[in-house]
Amino acid sequence: MSLRFILGRAGSGKTRACLEAIRLEAARAPRGPALVMLVPEQASHQTERALWCAQGGPRASLRTTVLSFRRLASRVLGETGSPRTPVLDDL
Repeated sequence: MSLRFILGRAGSGKTRACLEAIRLEAARAPRGPALVMLVPEQASHQTERALWCAQGGPRASLRTTVLSFRRLASRVLGETGSPRTPVLDDL
């Protein structure tokens, strides 16, 4: 398992590079391990649509989970058996 950070200014092609890497990996190994794309909360729905429509199609979409930071934290807490109540609230 590996972790890659893709950094850059707005409009530099970060999302396109991620979606292309996911598409290539899904084509290479359709039944491989799950892929996770971590995005800001406001970009999660848009990224899921882009993953399905423009780049990967069903093969990449079935293997990839798009998570916001909040959804990732909830999933980690749920899988580790920690309480689901937030330690900090929005304030």
